[in-house]
Amino acid sequence: MKSKIINDTLRPLKKLYADNRKTKGTISEKTKSAQKIGKKWQERLKSDPKFSIEVSISNDSKEKIDVVDTDNGIAYELKVSGKNVKHEFYKDAFKVLVYNEKNKDEAVSTFVFISEKDGINRLEKSVLYKEVLNIIKNYYPVLQIDLRGV
Repeated sequence: MKSKIINDTLRPLKKLYADNRKTKGTISEKTKSAQKIGKKWQERLKSDPKFSIEVSISNDSKEKIDVVDTDNGIAYELKVSGKNVKHEFYKDAFKVLVYNEKNKDEAVSTFVFISEKDGINRLEKSVLYKEVLNIIKNYYPVLQIDLRGV
């Protein structure tokens, strides 16, 4: 059931990505296109009350989770560019763990990390990624990790 919910949530993102992602041009142009995709996706979700956008992980932190589906307990983090995806994943996974620790009544049970397919493929092959998954499974067994490529 969560897979259908996640697919429905990501459907507009995939179209935005296909229509707006710049792979050629200056670094600045590519960065702006990535930011535009993320913002437009959040804007589309914002009209649905089950989605919270840019959710603080705790009262005393400036760190935020891109999107939280509060009805279904799903946190979404988007890294449009497939570059440095491993670093971004570890940071985002930690944000979700902190969020769950600080917000036990609103804890999420699924963390969806989205990036370009080649970045996701590199992440999945990483030894450190596999170790992080094992740690999460052992210490936070209710949290499911779902990697998605756009």
